[in-house]
Amino acid sequence: HIGAEVTLSENRKLVIFSSWFTSYQSTQFGKKSLSDKDLVKLDRRNRMPSLKRMMNVIQQKYDNNVDEIPIIITGDHNAGSHLDFTEKTIGLPQNYGRGKISLPLSKFLICKKGYSDSFRKIHPSPIKNPGHTYSSVYHYNRKEYPKAFLKNSKDNKYSNDTPHFRIDYIYHKGKKLIPVDSYVVSHFDDIIVTHPTFEKNKLKKKGVYVFPSDHCAVVTTYEWLD
Repeated sequence: HIGAEVTLSENRKLVIFSSWFTSYQSTQFGKKSLSDKDLVKLDRRNRMPSLKRMMNVIQQKYDNNVDEIPIIITGDHNAGSHLDFTEKTIGLPQNYGRGKISLPLSKFLICKKGYSDSFRKIHPSPIKNPGHTYSSVYHYNRKEYPKAFLKNSKDNKYSNDTPHFRIDYIYHKGKKLIPVDSYVVSHFDDIIVTHPTFEKNKLKKKGVYVFPSDHCAVVTTYEWLD
């Protein structure tokens, strides 16, 4: 993790932390061998210690002045959000049929530390706007999404041709920051030069694709309140 104090103007400053948490079994939501409890245990064991260390630094140095100098935490958390796994998502394609799961990283940041998930502030419904960010190597047409889940799927329910999970976030805290827009960028103009081929969750044929990461990008626009 890395953080910086950013001066926007004479009277406007931000604290921004870029975070990354271990990718160990990060995309196992679809594995029937892993129960909901197993997913929670993975996060608690493999990611929470790192998150808590970062939050201890932020709390000691910056929390007391957060209403004057807002804090942004962004990055690849390799973990799902409890805001996406709800009772209303039971049986839906984007969560492989899983329903309500109290995933610990998002609950810790939102419920315990008072941060806001910028994408979910703008798009509160995980059904209307899943906002999935993994993986950008899967073709994703924003105009067709989430209908694209029904394409190229043997059982016409869960497709292997779209991003499956939302595991990248922009969180914020502080009354001066108000999110006014947030969206996911998957490809430049939806162009893929060569599409990678997967078989049984393993890469069968390498591909060259336009987007510079195996994750989609999250973009949030904020309004500053003086």
